[in-house]
Amino acid sequence: MLPVLIIHKGYKDYLKYNLEITSQNNKIYLIGDNSLKPLESFENVNFIEVDKYLDNNKIKLFSNNFTNYSTNNKEYELFCFLRILIIKLFMEEYKLEKVFHLDSDNILFYNITDYPFEKEIAYQFGYNKNKFSMTDSIHNGLINMDFCEQFEKLYEQIYITREKHSYIEDKIDYHTNKKISGGICDMTFYYIMRKNKLVD
Repeated sequence: MLPVLIIHKGYKDYLKYNLEITSQNNKIYLIGDNSLKPLESFENVNFIEVDKYLDNNKIKLFSNNFTNYSTNNKEYELFCFLRILIIKLFMEEYKLEKVFHLDSDNILFYNITDYPFEKEIAYQFGYNKNKFSMTDSIHNGLINMDFCEQFEKLYEQIYITREKHSYIEDKIDYHTNKKISGGICDMTFYYIMRKNKLVD
């Protein structure tokens, strides 16, 4: 059975309703803070404390080198980036080759294991209104270890060694000079990974 992974911090009623519906046909791993622990009472929901992953040295390195190039809150944007490292650590711990990542405000009505995926990696991309949009999404996406490793490598090349910082410079200028909300986020990275064929 393909496991469903939800990463969330802070209790919300909509998450409870999501788990109630999605867990009827799927095995869910819920990674979050202690406010979410009571939600493991649903059948097929396993709660995992997020702090054990956040203490990881690689996550600390990424956090210390993060620059917020977005009009959104820095803590929010950083956590979105860290999700991929958390997913990687989770898959290593549970010896999984792939998971289906689901944002906490997305619902699965059917068993995702039955979906006829044609690729080992599958996530959403679509029309970007201009060349600076650069937004793909894993709010419901099939993720494997290769995806996580390519994301991690890209993060290091952009934020730490800065050898690929050119991937995001035009987009930073666009949002800064035109004073348009948005900026660099994890979705920018998923776009870069697909566009530059870093993942299939």
